[in-house]
Amino acid sequence: MLKIRFYLKNNWKILGIVVLIIWGTAQAQTVLETVTFVKYYRIEDWSEARSILQTKDGGYIFTGQSLYDKQGALSDEDAFITKIDAEGNQQWTKLWQSFHSVSIDQGNGGVAKKGDEEGRDVVELNDGSFLMASQGTGFVDSKYLKLKEKWGDVFLTKFDQQGNHLWTKMIGDYSADRVHKVYATADNGFLLSGYFTQTGFGKKTAPAYFVLAKFDKDGDKSWSQKIEMSTADFEPLPAGGFIALGSVKTMGRASGSAEKFEDSTVPVVIKFNANFGIEWAKSLEIVPLEESIYKTGEDGHTTMSYRTKRSAAGKFFAVRQTTGGYVALGFLSPILTGGSTWSTPAGKSSLTAVKINNSGDLEWVKAIKLGLQFGLQFNDDISETKIVKTKDNGFVFKMDYLPPPRSDQENRSEIVDEKLEQLNDLCKSKNRKKDCADGKITNDPEILLAWENYIKTVKSFDTRLNNGLLLVKTDAAFNPQWSRKISLEDYVYGYGVEPTLDNGLMIAGSYNTSILNYSTSLGQGYFQDTLLIKLDVNGQVANNQGMISDYTDFSVKDVSSFLVLKDFLPVVKSFSIKIDKQVQPKTPAFKTKVTDLCTTAATVIKPIKLGSLPKTETFQLPPKTNTWAEINYENAPDTEEIKPIYKTASQVHQELLPVLNEIFAGKVKLKPGVFGGLEYVLGRLVTESDKTATQKYLEGLGYKTYSAEGDQLVMMKIGRMLTLTFSFHNKTKGTLFVTY
Repeated sequence: MLKIRFYLKNNWKILGIVVLIIWGTAQAQTVLETVTFVKYYRIEDWSEARSILQTKDGGYIFTGQSLYDKQGALSDEDAFITKIDAEGNQQWTKLWQSFHSVSIDQGNGGVAKKGDEEGRDVVELNDGSFLMASQGTGFVDSKYLKLKEKWGDVFLTKFDQQGNHLWTKMIGDYSADRVHKVYATADNGFLLSGYFTQTGFGKKTAPAYFVLAKFDKDGDKSWSQKIEMSTADFEPLPAGGFIALGSVKTMGRASGSAEKFEDSTVPVVIKFNANFGIEWAKSLEIVPLEESIYKTGEDGHTTMSYRTKRSAAGKFFAVRQTTGGYVALGFLSPILTGGSTWSTPAGKSSLTAVKINNSGDLEWVKAIKLGLQFGLQFNDDISETKIVKTKDNGFVFKMDYLPPPRSDQENRSEIVDEKLEQLNDLCKSKNRKKDCADGKITNDPEILLAWENYIKTVKSFDTRLNNGLLLVKTDAAFNPQWSRKISLEDYVYGYGVEPTLDNGLMIAGSYNTSILNYSTSLGQGYFQDTLLIKLDVNGQVANNQGMISDYTDFSVKDVSSFLVLKDFLPVVKSFSIKIDKQVQPKTPAFKTKVTDLCTTAATVIKPIKLGSLPKTETFQLPPKTNTWAEINYENAPDTEEIKPIYKTASQVHQELLPVLNEIFAGKVKLKPGVFGGLEYVLGRLVTESDKTATQKYLEGLGYKTYSAEGDQLVMMKIGRMLTLTFSFHNKTKGTLFVTY
């Protein structure tokens, strides 16, 4: 009996385990375990993180820059690198310091400037060590001072898993050189991409090239190449080769008599093979526009010809490999859709994804139009946009936006005065009125908190002192899945965005606090701290206290017919890095203070489906490109009926409409608000045969031809004369203007 009970007891356990396994397998596709938090990290008095990466142990490594601010006396900037665990707890922080002073000529006698260093990117190498890429002005010798034209070099620093400094290489070209990104390679080495300004052009004008360089595990350079493009992105491909995107100059590529570029650069997607040879390169442009130009010859006669006008399809910041090809991501040009009702208004932007197959052919173009103002304190600033590919093959756009003014602006004085009165009463109750007036309150947490609440209230009424983050998440087909706004009473910035193993996101940036650092007769100084926001798969944080809200003011459209790809090869050459030497920075440990805005929480989350959010499908592959005549026809308004008081106009319209519908396949719109005649917008360009067909039709109605020269047709019958002007010379739209 005991044996039987034992057998049943243990087999119930086995059965329970089997049931749990089955249940867990069934739920694996619908729920995810995740960790969320919002924390800020005090590294010196002012700091910001520029890049973050999830490490193999589930934690994170991030880099940025920091400085001391002692009563308005700013120290030089230090780069830093910080390792935290999966819950955001600091494991170690190291500063990176050159302590090297240089004299910078700014044209006004020069100023003394210490070496500034800025952490820009970090990667975990295959051996578990970390490679930080920074940029700055330190470690300058007499040779540098003799050859330099601008300031700034790239520094590559390797740390072990405990944060011990192993080596640092200084890379540059005696001019302004900047980091873009670093990538780990299978041989324990890494790739560096960045912008290097060529020397030999003087201080003011010098071209900057996008440079890619390969280094081994010891920091020795294997090769380097330059591409003549800017605002670039780059991704190594798993099967070998690379995909790149950048703005390539148009100067010298067009003939003034036959072709003209409206933009100084156009975005170009480039596919490289493993040996850095170009397989294909395609520019992203709007549909070319044929414009008329007039020339006067030596004989004094003026002739008309046509020139192709080419324009960039928008501003693009990222390119990523996806199923069956690549996706270029950025912002749509407002003129792409020809000024349609769906066009992007000034000060706002439309997110754009361009799908290109493996052979470099266009598959689709989709856009998401947003309804809010972008841009930090500056209108329409999209320069700090970050775009990442997520673990589920979707995409996330991170943008800055201007939060709207408070709804209670009319009560501003009363609300601010109330907070100030609370602060003054507290200072009085503690006999510290003079200390409060002098700002000597950093030793009293209660007064500091009251001061902070007062400052936050003041700042909340001034949107110029505020900044929020907007996140838009899409699936692989660029259909929106969710969108979130992140804002605090104190403004926040997000610079680095990293997809996480639990399908969430990590955002690294800065938090401009209202926490008092010092106060002098000249004013107060406040701490700016590094901010980390760990989001779940749905863009949420547990217990976020209202800092995260939904954003739904957007629409989605397939705009494939408005964009074209053109062959557009960039210039690619080998590149010699003139500065390539080891230097020895100081890398002291720093004890970082970590504060929770939202405490770490472990939760189980069900990913959001598309649900009721707008989406669009591409029904034609490859997509048909519209002509400008088709674009202008689609955008044109239409008059449904002519008012009875215009009897003759109505009669003429009824006579013409049947033949126009027949000739132009029903694509005929009567333009509203035209005085002195009737104007029709047609679905294609007008030809001589269209005039002939109209002439024969009107002759069948009893009209006789008075004149049929050039673009005009004059028809007459008893009591009426029609003059029809066809737009033969307009290459952008088909129109017919009729007077009677």
